[in-house]
This record gives sequence, structure tokens and C-alpha cells, in this order.
Amino acid sequence: PGYATFEVRPRPGGSIRRASLTLRSPHGPIEVEWAVGSEGTADDLELRVVVPAGTEATIVLPDDTTHIAGPGDHGFRAPTAPR
Repeated sequence: PGYATFEVRPRPGGSIRRASLTLRSPHGPIEVEWAVGSEGTADDLELRVVVPAGTEATIVLPDDTTHIAGPGDHGFRAPTAPR
């Protein structure tokens, strides 16, 4: 309840090469933005997630790796598909 925990699971595909979202939660804004193929990364996904204080995020990347992220600004890079 109240977004104390949440999951981010980007699944880029087709012509969608970037997306961003800000969700207002009781703990503060949850921010997610991702892009494919930026900054010379070929078809890798670059993901940024801002996790508000008092919350925890489970990040599941397109290559099926999972990370737990506490409060703060986090960056991830991963292939767009399992290798």
C-alpha cells in the first residue's frame, strides 16, 4: 500500500526507443526514464530510476537481471533481451 515497494520492468520494443514517467506517491515522486541505443550503447537499454525516501524498488531489466534499489537516483545498463 502507498507504493512503499514497487517494481520497474522496462520492456522496449518495436519503434519505441525511449520513455519516461513520473508518478506521485505518498512518499514523493517515483521517476523512471529509459532509452535504447543512446550514448553509443548499440541496442543496450539505459535506465534511470529515482526511488523516494522510505521506499524500495525491484528493478527487472530486459536481460532478466534483478536489482533491489533503495532511496536515491539509480542508473542501469543492460542488453534489451536475455543473452
